[in-house]
Amino acid sequence: EGIADLIRHGENGFLVPPDSPESISEIISQCIDTPEKTLEIAGRGYLDATELTWAKNAAKYLELFSELISHSKR
Repeated sequence: EGIADLIRHGENGFLVPPDSPESISEIISQCIDTPEKTLEIAGRGYLDATELTWAKNAAKYLELFSELISHSKR
């Protein structure tokens, strides 16, 4: 998974080309101009990030492996 798989632009964060100072500046200006919206986006990003733990990731893989084993026994 890459950052574009986790971040939904304008919903839980912002995606900008790293080599585009203009794009980065534009997003910063938007954040300054709309602080309420920016806080909502930051809050969703925080909640999404709390789901990204090794334990939760391992549990998902264990569930997937269990399902695959169960299907292969049929």
